[in-house]
Amino acid sequence: MGIQLKVITVLLSISSVTLAEFNRKVFIENIIDCMKDHHLTPQEIQSLGKPDFDEEKNKCYITCIGEKFGIIKNGELSEEGAVSAADNFFSKDDVEKKEKFQAIAKECSANLKTLSTKGCDIGPATKACLIKGAEDRELLPK
Repeated sequence: MGIQLKVITVLLSISSVTLAEFNRKVFIENIIDCMKDHHLTPQEIQSLGKPDFDEEKNKCYITCIGEKFGIIKNGELSEEGAVSAADNFFSKDDVEKKEKFQAIAKECSANLKTLSTKGCDIGPATKACLIKGAEDRELLPK
C-alpha cells in the first residue's frame, strides 16, 4: 500500500519490526479516517510533498495522523504520546533505539513549544523535528 505518513515511516524504518507486526488494521483505519476527514484520495496521498499538492490539505492530513496515533494532543507534540507510539515499533530488547527516540521526543516537544505553530501547522513541524532528530542520532540515514 503506497499510503504513508513520514513520522510513522520513520518509526518503522528505524525499528526492527515490520508493519505486519504492528497493528496493521489500526494503522490502515487511521490513515483511511484521516483521508476521509480531509477529503483526500489515495492518489493525493501518494503525491504528498510534490509541488502540485494542496499545502493546507497536506498539513491537516499529517496533523490528523499525528492525533490518531497520540503523537499530537491538544494542538502540540505529546512527548509521552510519541514515546508510546514508538513502543509499538521497537522490539522489547532494543533499549538503545528506544532511549534515542525518547530523547528526540523530549527535545522536539520542548522545541515545538517555543514556536507559534497553530492549527494544522503542528503536524508538519512535528514530522520535521522527529525526522531531523532521527537523522541526527543516526536512527535514519541523512
